[in-house]
Amino acid sequence: MIQLSIVMPCLNEEKTIGICIEKANEFFKKNKIIGEIIVGDNGSNDNSIKIAESLGASIIHISKKGYGAALKGAIHAARGKYIIMGDSDDSYNFLEVSGIFFKLIEGYDFVIGNRFQGGIQPGAMPWKNRYIGNPILTWIGRMLFDIPCRDFHCGLRGFRKEAYSQLSLLSDGMEFASEMLIKAKLSKLKITEVPIVLYPDGRGKSSHLRPWKDGWKHLVLMFLHAPAWSFSYPGFIFCLLGMLFSCLLLRGPLFLGNISLDLGSLLASFSFLCMGMQALTFTLITKSYASENGIFYQRSFVDEAIKKIYTFERFLLTAVILIIGGFLIGLFSLLQWIEKDFGPMNASILLRYLLLACFMVILGAQLAFSALFVEMQKIATK
Repeated sequence: MIQLSIVMPCLNEEKTIGICIEKANEFFKKNKIIGEIIVGDNGSNDNSIKIAESLGASIIHISKKGYGAALKGAIHAARGKYIIMGDSDDSYNFLEVSGIFFKLIEGYDFVIGNRFQGGIQPGAMPWKNRYIGNPILTWIGRMLFDIPCRDFHCGLRGFRKEAYSQLSLLSDGMEFASEMLIKAKLSKLKITEVPIVLYPDGRGKSSHLRPWKDGWKHLVLMFLHAPAWSFSYPGFIFCLLGMLFSCLLLRGPLFLGNISLDLGSLLASFSFLCMGMQALTFTLITKSYASENGIFYQRSFVDEAIKKIYTFERFLLTAVILIIGGFLIGLFSLLQWIEKDFGPMNASILLRYLLLACFMVILGAQLAFSALFVEMQKIATK
C-alpha cells in the first residue's frame, strides 16, 4: 500500500525536474516510506517527460492549461493516503518535507509550508511578491476566513487524500492554491503550517507566475468565497445608515450646526437603503445558489438572520405591500396637487412623498424579483 504520493506540476522543467524527483526518491529511502512520484504534465515540449520517466515517476498528461489543472489531474491519480505537492523548479527541497509529512502522520488534514519562517534565500522571491503581494493577500485571507497561516501562497503543502476529496476544487490557474486553503478552512479541516526554506528557481528562466494578474485572481476568489464581506456586511451598514437618515429627513430638513441636510440628502439616504437591500438580496441569492450546488461559503450573523426571515411567501407579500403602499402614496401626492388645481405646491413636502413612493415601489420590485430568482434556482437544481 502506498503511504505517500508526491505530486509535481510540470511545464518544460527539463533543467530541474530530475533534481526534484531524485530528492523525492531519496526522501522515501531515508525515511523508509512506500511512496510514489506523480508528475502532472501540462504540455511540455522539452525533455521533461523523458527525464521524469527515466527516474521512475508516473506521468499524467493534462491537456487543460494551468497550475491548478495540472495539480488536480496529478492528485486525482495519486494512490497514497497522504499527498505532498510542490513545484518542479527546485525552489522547494523535497529532502526537507519531513515536517509536513510527520504533521500529517500526527493527524492534521492539511499542512502548508511557511517560507517567511523557514527562510527565503537571496533571489528566491521577487521583492513585490515578498513585501507587497504575499503579505497583503495573506492578511486579507486571514481576516476573511480566520485561517491560522501566515504564508497563503506557499506551493509546498500536504494533505490527506480523503480530506482533499471533500473540497471539490474548481480553479485551474494559480488561484487554485488559495481555493484549496480557503475550502480546507470552510470544511473545518485540521490545518497547521511548518517552516520551510524557499530556494531560487533552478531553471534560469522567468516564472510561470504573473504577479499582478494572478494576484488579482487570488483576491477575487477570496471575496467570492466570503459573501459576508462582499454583500452581507456592506448591505447591513448601508441599510442601517440609509434607514436612519431617511427617517430623520422625511420629517423635514435636518440641521447639523451650519450644515443643512434636505432633499438631496434624503435622495442619497434612499439610494444607500436601495444599495443595502440590493446587497442583502444578493446575500440571499448567493446563499441559495451555494446551498443548492454544494459550494462552500463563509457564513455570518446577517446570513443567519436572513435564513430565519426568508420564505418565498413572506418576501412576496412584503413586496406587494411595499408596491401598493408606494402607489398609494404617489396617488395621495397627485390628489394633493389636484386640490391645488395643478398649481404651485410646497416642493419640499411633495418631493418627500414622491421619493418615498418611488423607493417603496423599487424596493418591493427588488424583493419580488429576488425571491422569484431564488425559487427558480431551487427548481432548476432539483
